[in-house]
Amino acid sequence: MGHPNRTQELIGELIGTFILVFVGTASVITAKLAAGQFSFGVLEYLGVGTAFGVALMVAAYTVGPVSGAHLNPAVTLGLALDKRLPWDRVLPYIVAQCVGAILASLALFTLLGTKAHGLGETMVGSFGSRGALGAEVSLTALLVLLVLGVTDKRGPAGLGGLIIGIYLAASHLVGIPFSGNSLNPARSLGPAVLMGGPALQQLVPVYVVAPLIGGVVGAFVYRWLKK
Repeated sequence: MGHPNRTQELIGELIGTFILVFVGTASVITAKLAAGQFSFGVLEYLGVGTAFGVALMVAAYTVGPVSGAHLNPAVTLGLALDKRLPWDRVLPYIVAQCVGAILASLALFTLLGTKAHGLGETMVGSFGSRGALGAEVSLTALLVLLVLGVTDKRGPAGLGGLIIGIYLAASHLVGIPFSGNSLNPARSLGPAVLMGGPALQQLVPVYVVAPLIGGVVGAFVYRWLKK
């Protein structure tokens, strides 16, 4: 089997991000319906976190051999800063991820036929914008640090998708009350584009800028650690 070409890599990122966003955001909706309300408790945190973690694992092992399964602009940026991805491939990867996320939200909306229960959009939580920004920066920095560590040639071979999926699942227990635990600009973009309103208004500062800053921090911390 030959090395995937650029088009195959981008389609892989699109498909992988579609899987992550479709399964993960659908779990937010089903958790709300199961609880009979629009406020989450610990059991809902666990359910949503597990769905996102498993979706990430499935996507990583499905498209990982094709594109590397970044599935997240912050991860793509971190890998570029660590010199594992050429800079001319960063923007195409991010565009493919965002298209995959939007298509996932569009597919979910088509199946539901209504926005009455939301589309799994991320919103600033009870700790306000400062708490949401802090959570998105710090939890994304840890995510990118972990990705760089487990995918390093000295890391545990073949276990990257599993370990990263477990972290993403666990991080929901911390991040949901603050920001909905996006850690991924593409994941928040898809639902926000279709829902509009506060989800779209909060998108850039909280769910685009903060995770990208987290990605930069995670990459520089990893580069410092491995010197």
